Amino acid sequence: MKEKLARGILAAAILSVGAHAVELGVEVAPSAVPPLTVSASVAGAGVSVPLLAPAVPALSAASAAPAQSLAPPAAAAPALGAVAVSPRSAPAAETAPSARRARSATLTAAASAVDDAPAADVVAGRALFDRARFIDEHAPQPLRGAFIQQEQEGSLIAPDRRDSSGDVFRYYAPTELRPGLLAQAQSGLGRFDQAVYAARRFFQWRRGGDAGAWRALPLSGKLAYLDALEAAVRAERGAAAAWNGKVNLILRKTVAAPDFISEHPHMEPPPDAYRAAAGARFLQPEIVSDQARPAASVEQALARTRAVIAETGHAGTQYHVFIKAVPRVLLAQMDRLDGALQIFNDVLFARAAAESERNLSHASLRPWHQGRSRRVRQLLEEAGPDAHVPAADDPDSEKHAFVGLRYWGMEEDRAVVSFELRGASLPWKRPANRAVGGGLESPSLPQRDYSGARELLTFAALYAQALSRGTAPAVTQAPVVLDEAAAEGVLSARARALGMPDGAYDGLSAFARRLGVAEAAPQGWLFAFAASPADGPELRALADELVILAAHAKAAEDSGREENVAHLRYRVWSAYADWARGYERAQDARLLSLVRAAAR
Repeated sequence: MKEKLARGILAAAILSVGAHAVELGVEVAPSAVPPLTVSASVAGAGVSVPLLAPAVPALSAASAAPAQSLAPPAAAAPALGAVAVSPRSAPAAETAPSARRARSATLTAAASAVDDAPAADVVAGRALFDRARFIDEHAPQPLRGAFIQQEQEGSLIAPDRRDSSGDVFRYYAPTELRPGLLAQAQSGLGRFDQAVYAARRFFQWRRGGDAGAWRALPLSGKLAYLDALEAAVRAERGAAAAWNGKVNLILRKTVAAPDFISEHPHMEPPPDAYRAAAGARFLQPEIVSDQARPAASVEQALARTRAVIAETGHAGTQYHVFIKAVPRVLLAQMDRLDGALQIFNDVLFARAAAESERNLSHASLRPWHQGRSRRVRQLLEEAGPDAHVPAADDPDSEKHAFVGLRYWGMEEDRAVVSFELRGASLPWKRPANRAVGGGLESPSLPQRDYSGARELLTFAALYAQALSRGTAPAVTQAPVVLDEAAAEGVLSARARALGMPDGAYDGLSAFARRLGVAEAAPQGWLFAFAASPADGPELRALADELVILAAHAKAAEDSGREENVAHLRYRVWSAYADWARGYERAQDARLLSLVRAAAR
């Protein structure tokens, strides 16, 4: 037994040394695609100044320097090339900052050259180690030319109390407490809520006056009071005294609220099924950071998220990484920005699709595509004074993406834009229990996992800072074109190859309707056909499965036979997930190369 244990320890030590001795080497191969060059005069005009708030520090002198050509050095290649990944030996231990910078420098021969990094076999342990160290190095750093604001959404109707916002009233209370309206809200309570109210008032010993009565009201009573107060304010002073767009003006933050949140909460529209419910306009509150107090680093933004979730349960977090620049500076980098947005969203959409069948046709998180890129370019060219608010059903909405670029209008001669991170997940994770001292540890409560959000926010912040300086890295990734006719062409070719007769299936839109997914082919379905080569083995495998299942569903409907729709949907997702995992690995390697280039 002791010999086996000794051999195991020795093997682990050898593996550990081996993992530390491998590094990714990057070479740049010439390509016919010329790099985009930002001239010194244009880049100089794009130097950012304190953003939207006096609390944001000015840019450093380094960021004010003219941007150089983003072409690779002549010794490496005269034009933008493909990034090739190969194993490379390295010292077993390097911990100094200079050593870290030296190692990261080997990942690319030119800081601006980012292209296909194959998902070939690399030493996964070493890659993960370098990735984590890269994030650890940059997440605490103060942002220059960018800042972070966040929205933390809640729901008073959420089925999971861990993700509800029942404690939003810890941070916000009514601007007015009218005794008559409080009595009206209390009298309308049901029997159980009346008992809850009486018990709370008893333990207050009738102290606290109107404020105590408000605190004692259960949730239904608070919503009824807000409904009545809103109606009274509207009648007395007009709608503008109660609302400023999404901002609710009859709730104001309390002394218990942190200073970085806004004076008034924001409210999302209620779901259709709840529009007639009591307090419907208050059912989905948002806790938003104040424009005058943005987060100055990724770590500070995450610390704020943890604090708000701990005290209110507002777990639906969205981050905005803001920059401000002259529109022509952003337009000069638009091809690079298009490619970066595509890579960011490719990784996150493919990852989400592989995790859940629901994500293939999610209403608010869809793949990035050419229509969205055109929208962003158009907004920057027009440089309108007001923020753009896309319609909820807009197929080219720049908002409904995992990482979207939002246009917020002009401030003097500068456009205010933000990278909106809607795909920053904060999942629950239960730590593994281990045997200790001959016994077992007591079970651990699940904790939120912030590692994914930390990585994504760090990546977005690094890229945003490079964009604000006019030095966004060059990238050859073009926006995908979602073309249902092209996808149907691929399916028809695969049906013929499988020997399937004409008319055996009706196409993607009909298949989506039969499965109850959507009235037309979802963007997520079309994305695979737009992002992969039509003759690639991964897409062929997905297309073959879709053709077979679509024919199966049509035959069942034509014969009047009842089909197990849930099983068909699972098989569609399973085939899609196989494709998505391979695609995500390839694009993730390109994303990491892109962000490393932006960090220089």
